[in-house]
Amino acid sequence: MKTFDLFSRAHIRCASSTSCNKIGVGLLFVFLCVAHLHAQPWECGYPNSEDVTASLSGGTLTITGTGAMANYAEGTAPWYGSRNSIAAVVINENVTTIGDYAFFGFSLYFNTTTIPSTISSIGNYAFSDCKRLISVTINRAIPFSINTNVFEGCVPRTVQLNVPAGSETAYSTATGWQDFYIEGYSSLPSGSCGDDLVWAYDILTGTLTITVRETWMIIRSGLHLHTKSKHLICPSD
Repeated sequence: MKTFDLFSRAHIRCASSTSCNKIGVGLLFVFLCVAHLHAQPWECGYPNSEDVTASLSGGTLTITGTGAMANYAEGTAPWYGSRNSIAAVVINENVTTIGDYAFFGFSLYFNTTTIPSTISSIGNYAFSDCKRLISVTINRAIPFSINTNVFEGCVPRTVQLNVPAGSETAYSTATGWQDFYIEGYSSLPSGSCGDDLVWAYDILTGTLTITVRETWMIIRSGLHLHTKSKHLICPSD
């Protein structure tokens, strides 16, 4: 029986030196994978990876540097393994593009992002499946068009879009941005569920109001329909 000492912390008893060596190599591989997963800052520029970096602190993923971000395939961005720890993404000035699938699948806590004035394009599916997104701030005065898949899986009309003063009209008609809620330029999201339920969501206060309509008939020189309403107000968390 042999004892294997991994970094003087974990002691493993093995039946032979061969099996002990195999276990040691396996544990070392796992350790290196975990260390790589959480290594920061992450380089994410293109064509020079070191030109743009990302760092995660206090739930905020911050992208800094100069130039374009790299494109990724689904689930391959270097911070993807930390996505459930990310509540906000802040992209600093001088970053010029957002890569494909850069923030795909940030669905647990992620709810706000800030995009600088220097961004000129956003890649395919960059914010797709970010189901809890509620606020996008973009500091570029002149909007650029984006593909509808950029925010696929989100509900744009329940996401507040904050843009520079004087740019509201342009964004309210720009391809890919027109479905977002812009205060003073967009109507609050509302709808109905069948014949008896009507709902309205106030993005600014996070309040969902459901109106229950009760309908009955009174025969009096003809047929008349009357309704009366009851309100159920559901504030968000």
